[in-house]
Amino acid sequence: MIFGNEETYILIGNAMCHGDMDAYNRIGEIIVNDTMLLVNSWFRDLQSADKEDIVQDVAEKMLRGLLKFYEDSNHNTEQQRNAYLKTAVYNACMDFFRKAKRSVLTNAISIDKVHGHVFEEDFSKRCADKDAFLSALKGVFQIHTTPDKMIAFVYNRLLGTLTGKNGSPKSIIAQFDGMPIQNVYEQMVCDLSTVSGNRIPDGVLSSLRNSVYGDYYNHPFHMTPHQIADSSNWIVEKTKEKKNEY
Repeated sequence: MIFGNEETYILIGNAMCHGDMDAYNRIGEIIVNDTMLLVNSWFRDLQSADKEDIVQDVAEKMLRGLLKFYEDSNHNTEQQRNAYLKTAVYNACMDFFRKAKRSVLTNAISIDKVHGHVFEEDFSKRCADKDAFLSALKGVFQIHTTPDKMIAFVYNRLLGTLTGKNGSPKSIIAQFDGMPIQNVYEQMVCDLSTVSGNRIPDGVLSSLRNSVYGDYYNHPFHMTPHQIADSSNWIVEKTKEKKNEY
C-alpha cells in the first residue's frame, strides 16, 4: 500500500491546497489500486463486478473526504494513514455484504456445523449451539490478557477456522496492522455476530470491551506473526484450564 506514504500525502496537499488536478487524479488511482489489493487479499472469491463496485464506493467516499483527511492527518504516521484506508475499505465491504444479505463467514460455514474445530476439542464441544457458543466466548474474553492478543486469537483460532481462510497470522496483520484497537474490536464484533446470527450481547463482550475502550483506547493494533501464534496457543491452554467454568 502506498496511500499512507509521505509522497502521497504531499500529492494530497497539492490537490487540496493548490488545485492540482494531476495530483488529484493520481490520488484517485492510488486509492483504487490500494483498495483493489485489499479487497483481493480479504475476499478472493468475490466476483469481479462486486469488487469493482466496492472499489468505486471507497474511491468516491475517500475523495469526498480528502480535505478533512488531509487536515486531520498532518502528524499521522504512514501506518496510521494506511489504517484509515483499510478501515474505509473494510466498512465498504461490510456494507456490501449487509445490503446483499450475504456474508463471507456464513457462506463458508454456519455455526451449527461447528464440531471439533473451535478452541481445540475440549472447548469446541460447548459450541454446538448458539447459547453454548456465547457462554464459551464470554469465558474466553474473561481471560486476562491484552486486547490485541485476544482479538488476534479470535481471528486466528476461531474465525479463521470457521472460514477456512484468512486465519493465518500474516493475513491478520495484513488486514489490521496499524488500525486503532477499537476499530479492530468493532470489526471483530461484526464478524462474530455474523457467525452467531445475532449481535453478540454486551454481557459477553464486557470484559474485552472495557479493556479496549479503557487503557488501550486508540492504541494501534500491531503484532508479529510469532506473537500471534504464541498468544493464541497460550489462550487455548487457558481455555482448557477453565473448561469446568463453562
